Amino acid sequence: MISSNIKGHKICTITKKNIEKENYINDLQKIDNNVKEEIINVLENKGYIYGLEKMNSLKAVYIFDNIRDNKKKVVVFNKLLYVEDAKDKMNEFEKIIIEELKELVNWGECSKVIWNDIEIEPNNMNTFSFPTFSMCISLGLLYGIIFDNLAIGLLFGVSIGSCFGAVVKRKK
Repeated sequence: MISSNIKGHKICTITKKNIEKENYINDLQKIDNNVKEEIINVLENKGYIYGLEKMNSLKAVYIFDNIRDNKKKVVVFNKLLYVEDAKDKMNEFEKIIIEELKELVNWGECSKVIWNDIEIEPNNMNTFSFPTFSMCISLGLLYGIIFDNLAIGLLFGVSIGSCFGAVVKRKK
């Protein structure tokens, strides 16, 4: 469940309860008449819908379908709708949604996310990179000073530092 803000707009996970509110989705229905039925259908299939709302009215929505692939749950981008006055917030909105999708994969709620040219999956994690390695060594030296034992500090730093890594892999 996501809950965040962008300059007067609230980012939230859309539920059936939200959609049933009066005048909640009217702005988007002016763009696409079938958006309400599509959102309800995606929610019934356990898909994910993230919305950008302002003053209890939905201004933008990302719709992700839930697909079963070899008994694995794959989340696939379906549609983006937004009104003109939310256009300047869309870059920040997209960044927050990408972070939320990374969390879905990291917590095991789905095995993979496919969004245009972006694939997010746990086995695409960058296992070695110089920034990750330098962070491990830096943490190790810091913990070595704190614990007054460099070997334990490096071991502890590498174990914690290895948790940091890139999850997003772009298709080539």
